[in-house]
Amino acid sequence: MFALSLVLTVVPLAVFVWLAVRCHTGFPDRVASHFDFTGTPDAYMGKKPFFILMVSLAAGLTVLFVGLAFVVKAAVLGADNPPINLINRDYWFAPERKEATAAFLAAWVCLQGAGIMWVVLDVFWQAIQINLGKAKKMKFRGLYAFLAFMALWIAIALVRFGHG
Repeated sequence: MFALSLVLTVVPLAVFVWLAVRCHTGFPDRVASHFDFTGTPDAYMGKKPFFILMVSLAAGLTVLFVGLAFVVKAAVLGADNPPINLINRDYWFAPERKEATAAFLAAWVCLQGAGIMWVVLDVFWQAIQINLGKAKKMKFRGLYAFLAFMALWIAIALVRFGHG
């Protein structure tokens, strides 16, 4: 599961780079870069800074969440008494379950990052569509999907660690 969570976190970075390379030449010099609460563009910037921001944000978030996942895994495996507050922690950090717990927690962190990356990717994709004249307003479907994903992921963690 940890390997899959890493892939789901890193793939959006590749998509960001692909979109930047593919869409950069067709963009106007001044692009919509900020949207009000109704999804209407209300601020603009140059296309080069827009794409630099897009790829930099994606790269930074990828490094942050993948790095945090490895830190969590190392913190669990590298300590007799890991500095993580967890329901039934003595049960889950027992030697026979510690490796599986570390992998689950690392995947949990990574998948939160993946969810955020996919929301940001959706926002930039919609911004690209608006700047190419293929859409008029930003929609918030990615945010709603992310909130549903997080509710499900929290429920999975509670079910996983709620016994023991």
